[in-house]
Amino acid sequence: MERRRLDTVGQGGVSGRAAHRRRRLMFETMWKLAMLTIECQQVIGLRMAMVARGGAEVGEEIQLMMSEKTASAFRCGPALLAGGSFDRMIDDYRGVVQANALRLAAPVAS
Repeated sequence: MERRRLDTVGQGGVSGRAAHRRRRLMFETMWKLAMLTIECQQVIGLRMAMVARGGAEVGEEIQLMMSEKTASAFRCGPALLAGGSFDRMIDDYRGVVQANALRLAAPVAS
């Protein structure tokens, strides 16, 4: 008679470690998505404040925003279609968003 340890074989014959790793990776991805959402909202708020202040730099900021979005789509879209990592795409876009947050939060020179 074969005895199986419950902690090593889970549902569908997947080892407990493999199932735990899958859950951990899924949680990490969801955490990254949540952080990306929060960071994007911060950048949106900073951009709205800039537009409300007005000035010559508003047009440049909007052009920069659109070019970044287009570049990101051309960089990440084909990578995902080719089987690239969703986590890597999130990390890439978070880097762009975080750089924007730092740039937009910098004091405006008078």
